[in-house]
Amino acid sequence: MARRSDGIETKKKILGAASKLFSEKGFKQTSNADISKASGVNSALISYYFGDKETIYKEAWAHSLRRSLEKYPFDGGVPATAPVRKRLHGIIDATIRRYSDPACFDGGILNQEIASPTGLLEDAHENTIFRLRENLLHVVVEFMGGSASADELRMSVYSIIAMCISPQKTIQRIEKIESFPYNVEKRIEHVFRFSIGGLNAVKRAHAENAKSKRHK
Repeated sequence: MARRSDGIETKKKILGAASKLFSEKGFKQTSNADISKASGVNSALISYYFGDKETIYKEAWAHSLRRSLEKYPFDGGVPATAPVRKRLHGIIDATIRRYSDPACFDGGILNQEIASPTGLLEDAHENTIFRLRENLLHVVVEFMGGSASADELRMSVYSIIAMCISPQKTIQRIEKIESFPYNVEKRIEHVFRFSIGGLNAVKRAHAENAKSKRHK
């Protein structure tokens, strides 16, 4: 039992170190030697547990995603029976926190995969952006109450996602100020207010268009 426990902990150390490296450097620029050094586990033992770097990469992705979602579930832990505004806030809160948390590496790995595709993470988008999109779409549809077309609903969802998933480092690079005073709480509240304002604007425009057509 002790040996099995030791093995589990060793694998966690390897996957933790690999997740961080892959999120920072990508698959191609990360070597087994890098993972060995960062984890403190010798290369022979890493090969014993995982075989090749491709397997480590796929398992590191799954490990980092699982840990992130345990901490920040897609719905933010808000019950499905809660008011629609509260559920929208929960999704925005969880998504921004997840992409802002330096201990969450799944977003970084996905960004590296998009920049330099390996073809190894076939279900990456399905388990991240697509799931987020579908969760958000249900809430947006309910919020709009039929006051939007299918295209308007999709564009609204994509707009909210875009505001949520930009990492802190990306925002700071755009600002070109290293000490940019990033505050996750303020960002969450701003994105939530901006989202509500945008959705209400779409509802108003839809109602005005419908009214205009009736009077023609």
